[in-house]
Amino acid sequence: MKQHSRKPVLVILLASGLVSGATVVAMGALTEHRGARPTLAQLETAVAHENASVDVWLAYADRLQEAGQYAHAADAYQKALEKNSLNRAARLGLGVALARAGNAAGLYAWVQKLMYSDPGLTCELLDRPECAPFLTEDRFVQLRQEAKLQTMD
Repeated sequence: MKQHSRKPVLVILLASGLVSGATVVAMGALTEHRGARPTLAQLETAVAHENASVDVWLAYADRLQEAGQYAHAADAYQKALEKNSLNRAARLGLGVALARAGNAAGLYAWVQKLMYSDPGLTCELLDRPECAPFLTEDRFVQLRQEAKLQTMD
């Protein structure tokens, strides 16, 4: 029986292990470098990769909000939701970013959609100070009342 060399297999396994390890190390360094949070520039680089995780998109969106770039933050929260549509932080963050951006149409559409999947989160969002200016409009008041009714069911 002829024996085959195991070196090629070992090289492939070693190489794939190094690549996987390097990715984990890079992401770990990105998210926690001696307690420092990643900069906006670092996060922009991280989200440029198509395999950026939900957590990276969330960190990026949060940093954009901190920088006052609310419309861009809303886009980043949308990307996070494309990765995980049930991520609570992304759902809430999107609503807050839309409110801070003054995007009444976008906020209304989002709250309307959110109300049917998570009325409790809808109430939480609409009770936030960022949404208070929109509660002068009947359409937002009605959505808030509907969401409160649904949470009682």
